[in-house]
Amino acid sequence: MENFIDKNRNQVRSFDLLTWFSNQIKSTTKRKKILVICDLDAYSDNLNFVFGEAYKGGSLAAIYLPRLREFYGLKPDESLFHRRIVKEAIHELGHTFDLSHCYNKKCVMYFSNSLYDTDFKGRNFCAICNNTLRNGR
Repeated sequence: MENFIDKNRNQVRSFDLLTWFSNQIKSTTKRKKILVICDLDAYSDNLNFVFGEAYKGGSLAAIYLPRLREFYGLKPDESLFHRRIVKEAIHELGHTFDLSHCYNKKCVMYFSNSLYDTDFKGRNFCAICNNTLRNGR
């Protein structure tokens, strides 16, 4: 795991971790989707952090729990934390089914730039994303 940590940022490089997992499970992922749940803070490309990342159209997705567990001085809320996990898991798995980010702020495929976005959006696909998912584009 140490190879994936950016010591200057004290964060995991999400893409490197996904690549490692992909290499470990390559022979077992035909037609399967795998979600890796990590209790690690992560970032990707030019983003300060990510709640998750996935190979679009691939078989592997990951979500990262520490930032989903933030309550900014408010009393911790396990129910809210679990709702965030579900939304981000569905979102990242949606990418593995080739879905892109959605412009509908209530759709689970909306890009979460903050916990506000995650908390605001639903855990379901909007009609457009649902249609795309069902019809394979």
